[in-house]
Amino acid sequence: MLGTQGRSSLAMALLAATCLTPIAPAQAAPGDAVGGEVQVNTFTTNAQWDAAVAADADGDFVVAWTHGDVYTSSTAEVFAQRYDASGAPQGPEFQLNSFTTDRQWAPAVAMNADGDFVVVWTSEGQGELPGGFGIFAKRFDAAGLAQGPEFQVDTYTQAWQTFPAVAMDADGNFVVAWESLNQDPSGYGVYAQRYDAAGAAQGSEFRVSTSTTYSQRLPSVAMDADGDFVVAWESWHPDGPYYDASNIFAQRFDAAGAAQGPEFQVNSFTTGFQNLPAVAMDADGDFVVTWNSRYQDGDSWGVFAQRFDAAGVAQGAEFQVNTYASWFQAIPAVAMDADGDFVVSWQSDGQDGSGAGVFAQRFDATGAAQGPEFQVNTFTTGSQNVPAVAMDADGDFVVAWSGFGPGDSSYGGVFAQRFQGEGPVAGDFTVDGRADILWRNTTTGNALLWRMDGFAKEAKGSIGAPSTDWQVRGLADFNADTKTDVLWRNTVTGKAVVWLMDGFTKLAGRGIGGAGLDWQIVGTGDFDGDDHADILWRNTTTGATVIWQMDGLSKTAGGGIGGVPPVWEVAGVGDFDADARSDILWRNMSTGATVIWLMDGLTRLAAGGIGGASLDWRVAGLGTFNSDARSDILWRNTVTGSTVIWQMNGLVKEAGQSIGAPPPVWRVDGVGDGDGDRRSDIIWRNTDTGTALVWKMDGFVREAVGGIGSVPLVWEVQ
Repeated sequence: MLGTQGRSSLAMALLAATCLTPIAPAQAAPGDAVGGEVQVNTFTTNAQWDAAVAADADGDFVVAWTHGDVYTSSTAEVFAQRYDASGAPQGPEFQLNSFTTDRQWAPAVAMNADGDFVVVWTSEGQGELPGGFGIFAKRFDAAGLAQGPEFQVDTYTQAWQTFPAVAMDADGNFVVAWESLNQDPSGYGVYAQRYDAAGAAQGSEFRVSTSTTYSQRLPSVAMDADGDFVVAWESWHPDGPYYDASNIFAQRFDAAGAAQGPEFQVNSFTTGFQNLPAVAMDADGDFVVTWNSRYQDGDSWGVFAQRFDAAGVAQGAEFQVNTYASWFQAIPAVAMDADGDFVVSWQSDGQDGSGAGVFAQRFDATGAAQGPEFQVNTFTTGSQNVPAVAMDADGDFVVAWSGFGPGDSSYGGVFAQRFQGEGPVAGDFTVDGRADILWRNTTTGNALLWRMDGFAKEAKGSIGAPSTDWQVRGLADFNADTKTDVLWRNTVTGKAVVWLMDGFTKLAGRGIGGAGLDWQIVGTGDFDGDDHADILWRNTTTGATVIWQMDGLSKTAGGGIGGVPPVWEVAGVGDFDADARSDILWRNMSTGATVIWLMDGLTRLAAGGIGGASLDWRVAGLGTFNSDARSDILWRNTVTGSTVIWQMNGLVKEAGQSIGAPPPVWRVDGVGDGDGDRRSDIIWRNTDTGTALVWKMDGFVREAVGGIGSVPLVWEVQ
């Protein structure tokens, strides 16, 4: 719901002196990407650049950009393109500015929870003195219909008002900030204007920056769900005899526009330049500021950040965002979801082997990095730079950038890539981003949870000891709190029960109904994309298949999805096409053929065979081994022990490779992300000794192997 600012022209100028391009090895492919990168602009003549992006609570988004070169041309215009949450374009690209004399450029965009949005930009000669620049805006509803004409934001019209930033609350109230030349006593100052959801100005424009010594420039603004907001900017000052240093400052405001305390310095490292700030805020007002810092990471420019709570109190120390630190990493953008999880994106020179590339790093609400930094762009020829990022309420996000890509002209275009949010990790009972292990004693019924961190067992505890008539039939998040819950089935009565869990604690448990014993629970997954796990049932006599759509302890709907002869068995449930909806993997136990059903709730969108294997091979598990958010298939040969991964993309097997051949006495007991790197790992169990170990995986590569303990064989992994 927070907009990103188009500041690329000045940003690139500030960094021009350090933008030489050494060649370095390419980095890892994008993590949790949904679909491929897409070209946003359809008109490809001249340069398309200066991307800005905003998203609503559900993940619908809009990208705005500048068409034309403001340095070599006398004309430039501002365009936009809308998308739904699946990444499908909503109508054609459209021009934002109706005044077309001279140049309109540097767009910024913000969107509310329902998808209404506002775009602001810099306009030359429109309502200003000759040669001046002003700030203009235009509002749109969620269908992309203009809500009135474009309007001027700034009331001071002398000299230059440039580089606007905009943020919007959940209801559509918004604030615009910009830099203004000579309006305060010295150089540039930062100013702002508030508006209600109907576009009516709330009070007069006001000065944000208190200091009037030297220049205050390039604001970024973020707003919470209730309309409280924060503005960050860079403040220039002399370092020695030259005007060659800057720091990052910020000022908080309540929803009525009243300053909350004085302006404050964000950065603690103050040598040289700290500039180009970007800020994002969650629904409650907690926020994070990120910026460029020169020489702080040991080599030219780096990206740093500082977290604050809603009262403006710093949460911990500033921290380095980029891991790769050769040459420069700069021009950050940041977005935050409703709960405070955030992502930072930046351009990195030479890291992908060809010019600049776009990289990103996820963080949870405590500021802990979630997995490693990852490359956003997949097309790496030439440069891809100056990213913008927007995130929906659930943490799904989209990154847009300018540069070279397939299908653009020689001038470059605007591209975007969607990513799936962190979401719950399968088997994560404690919400630390790592899969845990649930053991069951087959004699006593005791259920024992191990809280894991890679190869280390951090803690253990019993979660209960139901009689052995009750069997675990699923580990999934039924109430959308990102914590794994437990689905039980009574093998005598057919009743089913869900335990809602919080780590080692059972918060609630209740029966959800039952079925005759010819009906078996064959999988759990979120088939309708509502973040609540659903239950897949199969009649072993007739082949009928049914999904129960769940909301915590309640069945909200249920329906048949088709009958398949009983010779076909459900071999797994996973998301093969990265649409955040679970799909079904079928195996013919007579021929070995395998088929995938791509699902949307109770609807089968598509089905296709993906090949087969002899019956010596069995599906040992599903997991995302290469962090592309698509389920892959782990195969095991029960005779030879050979183990193979098929990397999947929807109904297509993109690649397949052997990863080893442990003796058949070793059994795959589980697949999950045990170390929080968004790549699935494999739990092995020796069926003679009870020894358990983990293979830490990265695609087809076994990065490390570690034992996690030896457990008597009466205990089984659930």
